[in-house]
Amino acid sequence: MAGGVTNGYIHNVLKREIRLSKRFIDVYAADTIDVKRLRRCKKFIFISNLAATGELGTHFVCVIGTPNSLIYLDSYAQSPTLSHLLYTKLKQLNRRIVTRYTFPIQHVTSEFCGMYCIFNACLYDDMRMKNVQGMRSFSKKHLLKNDKTVMYNIKQLLKLNPR
Repeated sequence: MAGGVTNGYIHNVLKREIRLSKRFIDVYAADTIDVKRLRRCKKFIFISNLAATGELGTHFVCVIGTPNSLIYLDSYAQSPTLSHLLYTKLKQLNRRIVTRYTFPIQHVTSEFCGMYCIFNACLYDDMRMKNVQGMRSFSKKHLLKNDKTVMYNIKQLLKLNPR
């Protein structure tokens, strides 16, 4: 993710531009996830970079908290156990971890993981998404085309929520 987006950029898009509900908590480095705060929430959404604070960012994932589980959304379809820092924090929340993607939707050369997280956060925030293409529109074979799909969707979300 060397040339990708930052935690602050994703936070601003979701809070100020798209204006997600209060379920969206924050964008964290893997070692700074606020477990105490999340334990107090029945439902929440957060995005985490798999890198620790001060390290060069590696990859963003989106986590959706429900009363009984954590839905782990990784556009590469990697297991949450691959990031020891993040997995340790998730286990502290004492909820069953469910991996949503069974196949990658992002190509390994793509630096759009932050954009996939923005899209996933909006999908799970129950936003009214007129003219937005759902997850079924992602290709299993032509992963680079999915970057265009996710950017189209984010543009549609921004049009729905003008400043």
